[in-house]
Amino acid sequence: MAWYITGYHRHRRQQRRQFRLALGLLLLCWAGLSWLIWELLPLDDGYVSRWAASPKTKSSSAASHDPDHRPAPPAARAYPSESLRALLGALAPYPLAMANESQAGEVPPTCELVHFQLLARDGTHYPSAIEQADFDALETALRVHASAEWPAWLREWQSPAYPPEQLTGQGRQELAQLAQRDVKRYRRWLHSLAYERHRNAWYASAAMPR
Repeated sequence: MAWYITGYHRHRRQQRRQFRLALGLLLLCWAGLSWLIWELLPLDDGYVSRWAASPKTKSSSAASHDPDHRPAPPAARAYPSESLRALLGALAPYPLAMANESQAGEVPPTCELVHFQLLARDGTHYPSAIEQADFDALETALRVHASAEWPAWLREWQSPAYPPEQLTGQGRQELAQLAQRDVKRYRRWLHSLAYERHRNAWYASAAMPR
């Protein structure tokens, strides 16, 4: 009986050690996977933190002490290549330099078009009516709480009036370049099929909510 109890406790201790070892390995794998996802898939606007942490030059330091100095909007700053939101979000301009340099590659002459499916983001468009109302409310709040210590551009800021959810000029240019790249690559099939040859068909598709 004593031998049986001793063997039972030894077996239980061995099971607890194995459980702790397995739990430690699981936590280690989870930490490594989390780090890998964080490094390879940065979904946030990383350019904001990098821009803020960059060393200040003499000119930028002097401008920061100017009370009337207006900081550059985020759209004017460089987009990092790894930022998915900057590349796919329709509320920010698509980097035109990247769009112009895009090369889809030639289609082999032995291939025949079977299915064409285009995955693309909308063209840059103006804010919606709800977002426009938020801007108007912000302007009202700034007027109520205005202070003489504020920069002049902030005291005089007015909510801009835009046609809600319509394509901007750059948005139309983005879709035009998209059409040009696709037509260039699939010209051999597009000329052999009956389709609507009107460029507004490209523009209208991006102005409609999905």
